[in-house]
Amino acid sequence: MKKLFYLMALCLVAAVTACEFERSDNGALDGFWQMHSIDTLETGNTADMRQVGIYWSVQMNMLTIAHHEEDELYQFRFSHDDDVLRLYDPRQCFRPGDGQRIDSAITDVTVLKPLGLNSLDERFKVLELNHSRMVLVNSLYRMHFRKY
Repeated sequence: MKKLFYLMALCLVAAVTACEFERSDNGALDGFWQMHSIDTLETGNTADMRQVGIYWSVQMNMLTIAHHEEDELYQFRFSHDDDVLRLYDPRQCFRPGDGQRIDSAITDVTVLKPLGLNSLDERFKVLELNHSRMVLVNSLYRMHFRKY
């Protein structure tokens, strides 16, 4: 039930931003991504993330991360230039009911660490990005995503 709620929330975010007249120029980055696995660079260990339920939704100038296992939803502004993806201005999104939405700025990076983020202004090197796969690397992790 919780997974369904977050999937619906992601769809709602996409639908609301899709109603704008502007067109996105994010290319292959636009869409819904599932974190498939994450490699720890220091140890070389790999964790299968498919059951954890971390999903990225990219549209226009917003990137939303849903963490289904923890029932959390986060939004970021982002920029994508050449082979660098920058996530910044993180906000945690709450939906207490009655259609309300409360966004609060995140000031402690600890909240973002389960998502593989190490900074409130995170930069990833884009190793691969096409219409089905994305591979990002930061100072600690290499993250593998599949598009769906």
